[in-house]
Amino acid sequence: MSADDHESWQETGYLLRSPANARRLREAVARDRAGSATVSRTPAELRALSGDE
Repeated sequence: MSADDHESWQETGYLLRSPANARRLREAVARDRAGSATVSRTPAELRALSGDE
């Protein structure tokens, strides 16, 4: 397993550790797969929202 794959697995485990967060992530994936995700932002918009600009 590559280092990148290992890190990805570690991140996934961290994100799914909390039952509430795991539920929110599953719901978001389901919305995305159903095509009902309605918000899309450009990388510049996301940076502006995060205050990194």
